[in-house]
Amino acid sequence: MKRFFAALVFASFLLVQNAFASGLADGLRAYYQKHWDDASQNFQQAMKADPNDSLALVYYIVTTFWLGTSEREIRNLEDALIDNPNDQLTDTRLGYFYYTKSLVHGQKPDKASAELRQAAKLGTSSLVHTGLGIVDFDLGNFNRAKKELARAMDLNAKDVLAYEYMGRILLSFDSDATSALNYFQQEKSLAPNYPDGYYYCASAQDALGKKDEAISDYNETIHLDPLGIGRGLDAHISLGDLYLRYKQYDEARKALKDALAIDPNNQVIKDHLADVDKQQKAKH
Repeated sequence: MKRFFAALVFASFLLVQNAFASGLADGLRAYYQKHWDDASQNFQQAMKADPNDSLALVYYIVTTFWLGTSEREIRNLEDALIDNPNDQLTDTRLGYFYYTKSLVHGQKPDKASAELRQAAKLGTSSLVHTGLGIVDFDLGNFNRAKKELARAMDLNAKDVLAYEYMGRILLSFDSDATSALNYFQQEKSLAPNYPDGYYYCASAQDALGKKDEAISDYNETIHLDPLGIGRGLDAHISLGDLYLRYKQYDEARKALKDALAIDPNNQVIKDHLADVDKQQKAKH
């Protein structure tokens, strides 16, 4: 009988884990095809399976902005907190919503910071620490951000965004591409359907002179984000720049033209294409 109940518990655990993985993976696939309703439903499924999943939460929130339902969601969370001011998860989710809203409107995330710090007073939570780390990153408080993100990873070794933001700080501000790559590789292994993990891996590999690996991961970013909704567009541009540095002009031009097909009015891409032509002519 004990073995039966142990097997039942284990099977239930596997079902929850599979539901979480499927919800997030399906949500990402739908999101990067602009199927916002399907994406929203799948991210909610992933959040239900794992309320501490920062990636599912952030993508759910961004999807509400695409759907035009974000203000309603924010009001619902604010009302829920009036009824239960000690609900840490609601408080935390509201902080993440405030942060995304500040990004959309080009404002400082002061309201998000205050809400997340209030949530932190209600107990220990990896989701709170990740949120605070992201806010501190946005504010340029990188040492404090690293402490928050490290705490988040200590509490939840599967927190995808904690790995991502730690890696970004190490790569862009600490100039430590080797350590950054370790975090990005962890991120990629935790969320193999998430384009940004491949993009940041490629960026670190590019910085380390690992050309073939960088090309592979830039191409995987593009494969997962073919419409260039997120880092897919950046991957085209970065791929073009990489090829240009190695004087592979035809490949550089193709990558940049693919980027221009996604965003025809992007002057940065046009300038990069002009640079390819200029350098190729100078060679001859």
